[in-house]
Amino acid sequence: MTVDLSKAFQNLFIGYENAHGQHELFAKAEASGKIKGKARTVAKGATDAEYYVHLHGLGTSLGLIPLMADDCCWWGAIDVDIQGEVKLSEPIETLEKRIRELELPLVVCRSKSGGAHLYLFGSQPISAKVMQAKLAEFSTLLGYGGCEIFPKQTMRVDENDRGNWINIAMYGALGEDGTNRYALRNGRQITDLEEFITYAESMRISQRALSNVSVKLKEIFQDGPPCLQYLATFGIEQGGRNITVTNAAIYYRKKHPEDWQDLVLKFNFDHVSPSLDMAEMNQIMKNIARKEYFYTCKNPPLCNHCDKKACIKREFGVTFGDSTVQLFPLDNLTRCVAKESVRWYAESNGCRVELTTEQLLSPMELQKVFIEKFATVIIPGKRTEWHTRLQELMETCTEVQDPDDASVQGQFENLLDNFFSASRPARNKEELIKGNSFTEGGRIHFRSEDLFNYLTVRRFQHKTHEVWMWLKAIGAMSHQLRIKGKMIRVWSIPEPERFDGSDLAMPSQLVGEL
Repeated sequence: MTVDLSKAFQNLFIGYENAHGQHELFAKAEASGKIKGKARTVAKGATDAEYYVHLHGLGTSLGLIPLMADDCCWWGAIDVDIQGEVKLSEPIETLEKRIRELELPLVVCRSKSGGAHLYLFGSQPISAKVMQAKLAEFSTLLGYGGCEIFPKQTMRVDENDRGNWINIAMYGALGEDGTNRYALRNGRQITDLEEFITYAESMRISQRALSNVSVKLKEIFQDGPPCLQYLATFGIEQGGRNITVTNAAIYYRKKHPEDWQDLVLKFNFDHVSPSLDMAEMNQIMKNIARKEYFYTCKNPPLCNHCDKKACIKREFGVTFGDSTVQLFPLDNLTRCVAKESVRWYAESNGCRVELTTEQLLSPMELQKVFIEKFATVIIPGKRTEWHTRLQELMETCTEVQDPDDASVQGQFENLLDNFFSASRPARNKEELIKGNSFTEGGRIHFRSEDLFNYLTVRRFQHKTHEVWMWLKAIGAMSHQLRIKGKMIRVWSIPEPERFDGSDLAMPSQLVGEL
């Protein structure tokens, strides 16, 4: 029975075929409730054994990347954390009740740190663009606009661009202590794995049905910031009245410069409860009339319902003059680290691009990338403004630990190993001049020109000084040998250890069940 449940669980959470995440949990949580651990990305799909370890709570939580190789997803998630600018601001039971009232097709689960993961399960593969857009719409609707959405990407640049993973639900559901990553259904906790699977399967939805899911909003601000439309529809709490009315005044001044004061007074009377008094209204209108103001998107309650992608497309939404609009249309960053190299992936309007650190730091360099990659001209702002925006992106940047061979140095080391494997071992040092490698005294000897010729044939883009640096890092030494009466410059590295390449053993509990 356990094996059947595990398979059914895997059929719910189908992840990327070529990579997944592992989060090795530490026993002690932080004061905030966040559970720390060691995270890593593994360059292959998740195995039966790893699902087993996750469901039995054996210390390593499984993380999956919803974006598949064909740019579709079987599921997606909204991650409402307990920390950060956009964080869980209500009991998870209250959030689940609001989701049911809005009839959104989301399964609410408690995350490992006490936040909420809101899962959407497809009855068929759903386009990542559709999945991401609808989840962003739902998060904005719920007042958690700007929180993390999975899939974070809607496409991949290349095979090294794996994507971002999220820790999935029901960790420890089959273990002795049960799970604290339970689901909620009408306020009741679901900790039984079979019941969770049955409920989640009942919530599956097709792409067509998902595209038709919508909540009717009031016909106001339809050409302005979506946050104002959401607030006008669902109500403005007393602490957010002043900010909301101020931004409504900015909208009306943009759209109706002749009679905007009358319109903002009417908005205050019709949609703000209790309405602001005339002294407050007069001060707001005096401030807005004095100079051109920009939407204050970072302030609550606007930031809770922020949908920048939609806002920029609206006639009277945010523009490049607004301080919070991205100077360059980058939606998120992923930092991939391997040995001493760093790669960046950025997403712009659903498209992915790989960047260097130099390109990120230079507005002009980034402008060149956009022209070459997307045939799009972007507007560089001041360097200091871009650095400020870049810092904002860094605060939500996802870091991925690449395997060593994903770095340029790792690729070189693989080619070095192939170079020695491809060349016929020399029977004596005299054969070094034929391009062969010679092993003696626990070291492999070779000529540098033979190595560089090999790298050139393999089209490896390298700088000579970097190759010398990498060779020295693995213990290389340069010396001279007398061969047939001539002094020949050679390099040598320690002969590598050899491993049998066998896989790690499965957990003993698994052997009897699979």
